[in-house]
Amino acid sequence: LALAIEKGFEYMNAKKLKNPLMILITDGIPTVPLWSNDPLKDSINAAEKISKKKIDFFCIGLQPNKDCLSKITKAAKGKLYVVEELRKDDLLYALVKSGKIIK
Repeated sequence: LALAIEKGFEYMNAKKLKNPLMILITDGIPTVPLWSNDPLKDSINAAEKISKKKIDFFCIGLQPNKDCLSKITKAAKGKLYVVEELRKDDLLYALVKSGKIIK
């Protein structure tokens, strides 16, 4: 998860985007570390870079992993939307609710 966040950050940071938004859709918790032996810590560290560059962050994740996703979202100073399942209708609703995507 840290690698995905880091690569997304690098891509968005390299572009000169107006009002950038990173959307993370995940069904899991961090399981593979990137820089240390702690995959959650690495994901939080990657997410902190997002807030420093003023990239909006929106995370959609599953209820069982809410605590982990809350920490990552807080580090990015973003918004978290929790769903029971990653179904198309739930994802679209969450994106519209983010205020960045217009249906």
